[in-house]
Order: sequence, then C-alpha cells, then structure tokens
Amino acid sequence: HNAITSLGLAVAWIALAIVLSILALIPVVGCIFSILFVVPIGVNIYYGIKAYQGEMVEVPYLSEFMRKQGWL
Repeated sequence: HNAITSLGLAVAWIALAIVLSILALIPVVGCIFSILFVVPIGVNIYYGIKAYQGEMVEVPYLSEFMRKQGWL
C-alpha cells in the first residue's frame, strides 16, 4: 500500500515541478513559486516517517484517486 502511494506521490511531484518550472519563468511570480520547490521535500519526509512507523499513509486526494482507479 505505502509503496504504491509513494509512486503516485512521486508522479504528482514531477507534474507539480513541471508546472512550477513554467511559472518560475514569470519574473515577479517566479520568486514566489521557486520557494514552493522546497515543500515536497518536507511532505516526503513526513510521509516517510509515518510509513516507517508502520502506519498506513493516506495522502489527501491522491489516495482516493488511486483507490478509484483500482491501484490500491
């Protein structure tokens, strides 16, 4: 369960990175969006600690989407 959720989270972060990279090209807005590149690191550490402790990790929206697709 946690491994599949981790893969889905990685794909979501890649999609977010692509969008933020495009938005970072805008001069004023780019400074704000460049800070958002740090957020996934903290989120991944949090969910990693939860999974290491043996808890079933539920990522909001992503876990529900993956369950509807039959991936979980």
